[in-house]
Amino acid sequence: MNVPKLTQVDPRWSWRTMFKKRLGQVGCLATSITALAAAMTGKNLTPDMLDRYIDEKPGGWDKSDNMPWAKACAWLSSEAVGWKVSKMTRSGWEVWRPTMPTNPHILEVRTSRNTQHFVVMVTWHSDKEATVMDPGSSHGIYTTLSKERYTPVSVRVLA
Repeated sequence: MNVPKLTQVDPRWSWRTMFKKRLGQVGCLATSITALAAAMTGKNLTPDMLDRYIDEKPGGWDKSDNMPWAKACAWLSSEAVGWKVSKMTRSGWEVWRPTMPTNPHILEVRTSRNTQHFVVMVTWHSDKEATVMDPGSSHGIYTTLSKERYTPVSVRVLA
């Protein structure tokens, strides 16, 4: 499955506001969701599409700085995207790791500076290594967990 190289700092959408901050600053999860949806559907999707969809819904982005998962799942299931998603489940890394599937998933990681970040797991290699698409990079690059010194925290599964 081909996961597109999307970056949250792309000038076409990095200026958009969510959680009272710019997508370029806090959009790694929205960009990861969009990249995963594009891989699953084969459609040309961008993070600003998800942002506009949530902005147009009652309440828009909630005030708690959390992804409004119900709205994100509604966008993924909409006619524009066409990927029937009803929920997001979160599994702790230690529970999920032994059965890591081969298809892409969203990984929550801790950076070397101990900050939260989200990436798309593209290829699972071993107990502690995966190739990921990193939306925080200015190039939306494929890299590895070890190269970036990312520590996996949890797996977000959209189903």
